[in-house]
Amino acid sequence: MTEKVYYQDGYLKKIEAEVRKLDGNRLYLDRTIFYPEGGGPPGDKGTFRNLEIIDTLKDGDDVVHILRHPCDLKAGDRGELCLSWDYRYHYMQMHTAQHLVSALFYTLFSLHTVAVHLGEEYLTVELKEEDVSDEELEKLELEANGHILSSLRVYSRDMDRKDASDLHMRRSIKVDGDEVKVVVIENTDEVPCGGVHVRNTRELRHISYLRKEHIRGHVRTYWRVGEYDEMRCIMERRVLSEISSLLSSKTDSVIADLNLKLDEIDSLKSSLRTIEEKGAIMEAGIVSSVFHECTFPSDEVGKVLKKSNGGPFFLTDKGKESFTFVGKEEEFSALRSTFNLKGGGRDGIYRGKVSGALDRKALEEVLLGKK
Repeated sequence: MTEKVYYQDGYLKKIEAEVRKLDGNRLYLDRTIFYPEGGGPPGDKGTFRNLEIIDTLKDGDDVVHILRHPCDLKAGDRGELCLSWDYRYHYMQMHTAQHLVSALFYTLFSLHTVAVHLGEEYLTVELKEEDVSDEELEKLELEANGHILSSLRVYSRDMDRKDASDLHMRRSIKVDGDEVKVVVIENTDEVPCGGVHVRNTRELRHISYLRKEHIRGHVRTYWRVGEYDEMRCIMERRVLSEISSLLSSKTDSVIADLNLKLDEIDSLKSSLRTIEEKGAIMEAGIVSSVFHECTFPSDEVGKVLKKSNGGPFFLTDKGKESFTFVGKEEEFSALRSTFNLKGGGRDGIYRGKVSGALDRKALEEVLLGKK
């Protein structure tokens, strides 16, 4: 059995360890500070004697370290086991933050957590209920950050199973055996958990509610934590300030003013479409050759020409790489193979892109030869 030193001190970054056995790229040591995947966080990463460990897994009572490459280590070899500390600490923060959020869902609103996920940028807490209101989520966010500022102690207790059961915790005990490890957030939460956590809620720094989604009859909530959350909050504040400045709006009226601008844009787009359609009709009347560079959108001009003439016409958009071809399918196939055009279509209209300059004379010869 591997000695699990991470339960003695979750903040150790390196220790000396001895090889018990090596099975391919699966390394078994006599002791470890690497936490294995399970219960939310992914397995730890790091090195042993400068050999890269890319994952850590449970194997019964053992902890197995997954090496990136096979090596020639043998039983009895000793060396330094080093954690990728930033990676570990990030998930310690995320895991403790998840406990705090789930605890507040339970104590504030009697909502039960049914699933969690800890990621690089956010964590999710999925609730048994179908929905939770925005007002409740905002209240929970404020409460969570109040708990962070209160610098509450976080610690674990090894308890007899019966004594742990008597605590009537928000989550049932899911492990076998007479001894249960219970993680405690001072005056806030007690829950069975074998994970590694920060020592104090102050280390979480800040929590932000992001969004929610409905899934499988439940509601899943998204949260951001720690230094990454602080940096994103600063960035988002700058973005909001810039938007306010561009709209000449106060912060609390940005949404209303932005909606007004979007309505104006929609109205302008509608007017522009009308102008383009009328302009296309006029331009189609002056197209006099197989090749034509359009002032109005080539696809609109092409529609008019198809109705009135049928082609062939190769129309390009002024200043752009896009084109519209009006004509027969075999004519377009000949153009595409000759000039390496990208695009497609049907019913006499074909659209696509052309890179570089076209040889207008050669294009006309291909089309006129087919006519």
